[in-house]
Amino acid sequence: MPMMVLVYDRLVRLTPDSEVAPQLATSYKFSNDGLDLTFQLRDDVTFHDGQHFDANAVVANLRRAKAPESTVAAQLAGVTDMFADGPYQVRLHLQAPDPTILLRLATTTGAMISPAALNSPNLQQTPAGSGPFMMQQFATDRVILAKNPNYWDHDLVVPDRVELIAVADDAARVNLLTSGGADIVSVTPATWMQAKDIGSTGQYQLHVYGDSMQQVMFLNAATPPLNNPRVRLALNLAIDRAAISAALEGACPPNSEALPAAYPGYVDGLNYDYNVDEAKRILAEEGVGRFTLDTLASNLEPPRTIAQMVQGMLAKVGVTLNLIPTEPALVRSVFGQGKYGAMVHQQSITYPDPSVLFATHIGAGQLNPGNAAAALVPAADAARALELGSPQRSAAYQDLTRRLFKEPTHIPICNQTVALLMRSNMVGVDRLPFSQLSTSVDIRGVGLTK
Repeated sequence: MPMMVLVYDRLVRLTPDSEVAPQLATSYKFSNDGLDLTFQLRDDVTFHDGQHFDANAVVANLRRAKAPESTVAAQLAGVTDMFADGPYQVRLHLQAPDPTILLRLATTTGAMISPAALNSPNLQQTPAGSGPFMMQQFATDRVILAKNPNYWDHDLVVPDRVELIAVADDAARVNLLTSGGADIVSVTPATWMQAKDIGSTGQYQLHVYGDSMQQVMFLNAATPPLNNPRVRLALNLAIDRAAISAALEGACPPNSEALPAAYPGYVDGLNYDYNVDEAKRILAEEGVGRFTLDTLASNLEPPRTIAQMVQGMLAKVGVTLNLIPTEPALVRSVFGQGKYGAMVHQQSITYPDPSVLFATHIGAGQLNPGNAAAALVPAADAARALELGSPQRSAAYQDLTRRLFKEPTHIPICNQTVALLMRSNMVGVDRLPFSQLSTSVDIRGVGLTK
């Protein structure tokens, strides 16, 4: 949620180029064996409730985040212990070398809460962070934030006040902007063409910031004949990704890889060309006749539209999809039980590293109940441990990308983009940073000219 980014600073942040940079930490360093990560902290930070930020506050926050009941505990599973080695020095001990811990700490996993408020039952209504904005008013559909007068980087903060309005209906959200009720709104595939038209008038501007959501048909390789990688390849060839993207009005560009184009490990030119005849030939060569797949279809857009289009496309190669509409909040857990052959759903692109997305394609998990490509797990683990940003890491993931393309686990379809529509006099929007690449855009440096 955008409020989290504005109220809670983190140890590190992501730049607009998706690189890790200091925030509440002034520096960080891994030990030679990669098992210890040491942060030097700022000494001029105060929480909104007046508590001072220091190493003990960081340790308290991370211990809370690691607790079994925490919603982000899995993000810190590789951290075995943490220590305050000095008033402004914190050390994390890792089970194994893992450079991606920095990326996770740049998301809400690394958000710092005042130690005095860690156990508060009213934390949502009265958050106590150290970020550039403080809670002024809270309601279920509206949050008003005021500039933090004691913020350590005060010159960076442009707005004096931010009002966040929850509008579930896509069209109503755009109408709120054009009627003067909002300055900036998010754009979805349902309003993509409308936003493009409005953005071309000169009164408003449309900005596209990158991929936020993968649209995928997840396959259960424990369901015959999906246990045959050649069959999974044939199904990929039967999907007309360009037609699906066109139906979504260009808001979800076609993608044939496990990774978005901006990620290290992406390989230019890897595309499953739509080829029904080749898909039929492979299925016949493998001795596979007509078959039916019980397929969970997430009951929201755009997965609902995608599922219906995929159903028609696979019918052309003798595959019948029995679509089972399922609530988005339940669809992953139901699929993870392994009782269904496939699932059409979306996956958030949470931070700019291949490791999480590859985890859904390699080895067992909720999105891969058939444990397809388990043989690639050692190579994936080795790639993950390499230094962030290094050519060796990118090359290792590119090798995995090519191997998965040849023997796919799932059917990647398209990648939905992050887009914001705003007033023409909005400034500071060209390179907005994201704390999580999905929707948590950081607008602390955004303002309106007169």
